[in-house]
Amino acid sequence: MLRLTAPLAAIALLAGTACSASTPQAVAKPEPSVSFTADVPVLVPGSPGEEPEVVAPGEQGALSNADLYSDADVEFVTAMVPHHAQALEMAELAPDRAQDQRVKTMADRIAAGQGPEIAVMQAWLASHGLPKADPDADHGHDMEGMVTGEQMTELLASDGEQFDRLFLRRMIAHHEGALEMASRLGQGTHPLVMDMAKDVAATQSVEIKRMQEVLFDLEA
Repeated sequence: MLRLTAPLAAIALLAGTACSASTPQAVAKPEPSVSFTADVPVLVPGSPGEEPEVVAPGEQGALSNADLYSDADVEFVTAMVPHHAQALEMAELAPDRAQDQRVKTMADRIAAGQGPEIAVMQAWLASHGLPKADPDADHGHDMEGMVTGEQMTELLASDGEQFDRLFLRRMIAHHEGALEMASRLGQGTHPLVMDMAKDVAATQSVEIKRMQEVLFDLEA
């Protein structure tokens, strides 16, 4: 789960600085930091080698907003929004279709983590005068692990134990695609985007392992 800020704080503070859409190359250097008042505990990354700072509810804080960012930063955020959006679409099916409580719990965690991450990513784009990402976009090879229309139809038509197995298989592949996308951010320069990628990799690696364990148990 992305812990840089809460979704409401991100939308209110970062998106509030947005200007008209432009290309990354045309955007001037952003402000060195974005100030905010925390509504919930916020983990603010420190400089390299430093521990992160926890900003308690009601306290003032600031997020680093480095001077430069690269095309790779923008591409990652723009592609990850629809990637996350599809994961949410899949997770929303679990309460009514899943039989195994572990699957329902995993779906809840995915929804609770990736929903706020989308808000932060969209706010980051808006704060730099960039167009918001289309949650329904299809970026082809830039979005590994995406479920096809046929696979989604199959998931929608399933129920009970069949749904549990299909959901886990599809979501494991989906998460693995996100790890690949995060690993490609070698040319990223903006610290917040780099932290987003690291958090995606760390969180979804743990979730993959857990889903594999549950799937193995269901197929035993």
